Amino acid sequence: MDSSASLAKILIIDDEEHLRNLLADLLASDGYEVKTAADGREGLASFQEGTYDVVITDLGLPEMSGLEVAEEIKKIAPATPVVLLTGCSLQPGDEQMKDTKVDLIITKPFQLAQVLDVVHKALRIKEEHGLRV
Repeated sequence: MDSSASLAKILIIDDEEHLRNLLADLLASDGYEVKTAADGREGLASFQEGTYDVVITDLGLPEMSGLEVAEEIKKIAPATPVVLLTGCSLQPGDEQMKDTKVDLIITKPFQLAQVLDVVHKALRIKEEHGLRV
């Protein structure tokens, strides 16, 4: 477990309940404090009510996309890393991703170890911004 994991709070926004619960269980078992939301609006409300170190959001959400969620989160807290879950083969440097507010991407299907690795990278990004968790 990462030494900062027990202090890190993660918000997961995904409309697929089984995936949301799987990610929440995985991250909680690794020592993170996890909150979940079923759509972008609920996720943004949770984000505004609390303090989160990392946000994981699905790209394909009802009402507002994961990219829109990322943009709103960065308006509120620019240093908060946002991880995008997607079934598309995207990379942060891709043309489609250039102007987005996404820091890291997890492509579905994924390995559970990959999720932990990306979360650890996201926490390092936050530390590099001088906002140690």
